Amino acid sequence: MAIYQDFGKGARAGIWIEQVRTEQAHETIPPLNKKEYSRASVGSLSMETRKEQLDEVRSYLKKMCGVVQDLSIYPRCAERYTFDHVVFGTLSKAFSLADAALVLIENHHAEEAFGLSRSLVECTLNLRYLTENQSEQAERAMAFASFFFKEKQYWLAQAKEFFKNDAVALAEFDKHARDNNIVADPKPALEHWSGKSRFTWQTVKEDHPLDGPLNKFSHRKIDFAIGYHQTSAYVHGSFHAVESFFPEERAVYTPRLVSNGDEQQGQKTLFEVVRYIHQSVRYAMFGMQIDSTATVDSAYRDTLARLDPPRRLHKL
Repeated sequence: MAIYQDFGKGARAGIWIEQVRTEQAHETIPPLNKKEYSRASVGSLSMETRKEQLDEVRSYLKKMCGVVQDLSIYPRCAERYTFDHVVFGTLSKAFSLADAALVLIENHHAEEAFGLSRSLVECTLNLRYLTENQSEQAERAMAFASFFFKEKQYWLAQAKEFFKNDAVALAEFDKHARDNNIVADPKPALEHWSGKSRFTWQTVKEDHPLDGPLNKFSHRKIDFAIGYHQTSAYVHGSFHAVESFFPEERAVYTPRLVSNGDEQQGQKTLFEVVRYIHQSVRYAMFGMQIDSTATVDSAYRDTLARLDPPRRLHKL
């Protein structure tokens, strides 16, 4: 079953609310009605409404955790079934990142939460790639796990360079290298664990068995623009991430701990959390050949229907 079925306007329209929709989006996503346009134009949410929205997403995360637990999956031994541990480790990381984003929003760090949501997107893309081809799942999981040793090679090279004049330390490093069958080489760790260049974009471009008519490349390209490219500005401290921290003119400068912006990015983050947790769970279930997704899809659909769209910045 496709990861996006015809759930109606709530399934995808929310995360595109500030974008000028393309003709393809018009063909696939029913436009928001007049009431929703009005609601989306509200400048800011009240404290009470903001708490209600956070509670909705917290409840969603709890429900999704419960759904996965109720499947009674017992991961097999890591030595023979690395795939189980890589997939479920990544899924747990996705849930942890989602929870952390909500904590940031709750404590008035909406922009920081928006930046953090990119890590959730990356976990989801890892799961998409890991489960894309059943015949390659074990190999790809092993490539992910083996990157641990490339990191060890990197840090061994750094340590040997820093302590190059310390004979005792160098002897210890050499013994560690022999015991763990590694060599001091920083280069392998500078590549992506998959061995692919531009991994995120390439993974978005490649089709997945769960893709359906509502998750074509034209859709995934827009999702990438919002979930990865736009959030990257808040990861790297680019203009959009710094703009709301600009100082007041002709006033004594005091470092600001909280953004001077509104909750726009916080509301967008809630949509990102709901959306990418749903995808992460679906990819993990697909990888484990579990077809019972009705409860997962229902929780996703119902939660989106109860979220207020982010405020529109442009008229359509």
